[in-house]
Amino acid sequence: MSGNVLIAGSTSRIGNHLISYFKTKDYKRVFGASRRFDSAVSTENYIQISSEGLIFIPEHIELAIITIGDHIPSPVGTSPDVIQKIINSNLTTVISIVHQLSDSMKNGNIIVFSDALVSRVVREYSAYYAAKAGLETFVRAIAREMAPEIRINCIAPGIMNLKNSAKEDALERWSAKVPLGTLGGMQSVVTAVEFIVESEYMTGSIVKIDGGISC
Repeated sequence: MSGNVLIAGSTSRIGNHLISYFKTKDYKRVFGASRRFDSAVSTENYIQISSEGLIFIPEHIELAIITIGDHIPSPVGTSPDVIQKIINSNLTTVISIVHQLSDSMKNGNIIVFSDALVSRVVREYSAYYAAKAGLETFVRAIAREMAPEIRINCIAPGIMNLKNSAKEDALERWSAKVPLGTLGGMQSVVTAVEFIVESEYMTGSIVKIDGGISC
């Protein structure tokens, strides 16, 4: 590979896994960006994310993956400040970073992350799903503007894994909700990323990896 990789959201579970994965590949450098310092990324390869996007844009980015977002509930009566926080982290900041990258990337790939359950929402998360639905629409719209130099696609994962704090029976309960009978795991994410990178005739697409839970 001739360029660099940027993982924006490197402290998330998906982002952290992708940092480790791409360090084993032939890209020149792997940059990690997050809203707080990421110990998995060396200081010279770390970029801070502010409310306005990346504070620094590295040169020669060939692949940018944006995993940032907060899964925060917003039941009826949620304050405007919390709603704005959800919209900013899941939509506004992602859009800002994409526009920043479009100004600096001569060619390459951008991959953002939505949620497979946008089409089958969970109650009390209305602001979160509204933001993710907006992100998917943004990808379809901006793809036309960025082509042919830059491709942008979206991965919409289902339930990939559980938090360490999950109850003992959580894996069995959640797996039972998935038609394929199991949670996705990080390898499913890596496979989807590889598929998008290798699919040179693909842009503006939403790729679901959810075991059928959104059906």
